[in-house]
Amino acid sequence: QKAAPLKITKKIVGWNVSTTESEGKTVEVREAATLDRPRVVEGRTYKISPAVTDSAMYITINDAIMDDGTRRPLEMFINTKHVAHQQWITALTRMVSAIFRKPGPYLFVADELSQIFDPQGGYFAGSKMMPSVVAHVAEVLKEHFIWIGAMEAPELSPEVKAVIAKKADEAEAAGVKMQQCTKCFANALIMMDGCMTCTSC
Repeated sequence: QKAAPLKITKKIVGWNVSTTESEGKTVEVREAATLDRPRVVEGRTYKISPAVTDSAMYITINDAIMDDGTRRPLEMFINTKHVAHQQWITALTRMVSAIFRKPGPYLFVADELSQIFDPQGGYFAGSKMMPSVVAHVAEVLKEHFIWIGAMEAPELSPEVKAVIAKKADEAEAAGVKMQQCTKCFANALIMMDGCMTCTSC
């Protein structure tokens, strides 16, 4: 016997599907709830200076404050004077913001973007090799995820821990309290030769 055709009763805009039996089958498709954007949001702006461009990029990530007090990224914007990048920047920020606003996991975004390689070669940002500008943006995302508590900071090597411990002992002996670095989040920031220096970075 030929199956009765499916009848779509609502516009397909999501993926949550439920079926009910009658003379035929009725399929109801409901859109997954998205986070509403408040009029005022809180976030951070990060500056990067990719070696392959002549202009800095300012990456703003705004968060939604959830009912339990935790933060969840809500949207991302990238501002730069380098107009040649405008097309892919607009596409990237809209796609990432759309993922942030949907319920479910979002940390994978940084891992996926980290795997983007520039065929013309990468560049160093500090002591770390960036395979592309997009991968550099991914590093900023990871930094923000750590800051909001959604991701743990990477574990330091024993050698680095030993250096930090030595510097911390020296600072303590001199009456200096170690501060937290805003980049690596280790309590390893001290004044050295007139500048605030992270013994971890």
